[in-house]
Amino acid sequence: MLPGFPANAESWAGVEQDGVQNWARLGRAASPCRPASRDVPPQLGARGLVCFGTDPMWRQLTQKQKKREEKGKEEKRREKKRREEKGKEKKRKENKRKEKKRKEKKRKEKKRKEKKRKEKKRKKAASFPDQNEKGKEKKKKKKKNHLDLQNLLTISIESKYFPVW
Repeated sequence: MLPGFPANAESWAGVEQDGVQNWARLGRAASPCRPASRDVPPQLGARGLVCFGTDPMWRQLTQKQKKREEKGKEEKRREKKRREEKGKEKKRKENKRKEKKRKEKKRKEKKRKEKKRKEKKRKKAASFPDQNEKGKEKKKKKKKNHLDLQNLLTISIESKYFPVW
């Protein structure tokens, strides 16, 4: 018999029938004991009673049980965090995909507008062919009349000291 348990059968019967209310009648023997609940391993209690406080085996098992419960809670927390992270990651991917789509659309729109603008310019240039030719000639002349820095310097010095009238 484990310490703290009532020794005689009448006491056991009393505890089983009345539960907690009958403890006072049982006296000191039953004081460290309580009715077994579902979360308590059956090997600890006999006939529905579990002893806590006096039995070192009970203390050891309760510590193990506490650790197990904490581990379970920690696991649940981790699982919840993982699910949240997964959700956030999914959202990030979705946002990234949408952003990419938006940029692609913007780029295509820009390209289309640029094409339209060039086409308009080309049509306008085609309607005034003589002006177009003049513009090309001016560009060519500008390229031909380009002087390098050394020549410019020489010309400016000559014109300053040797004016040509």
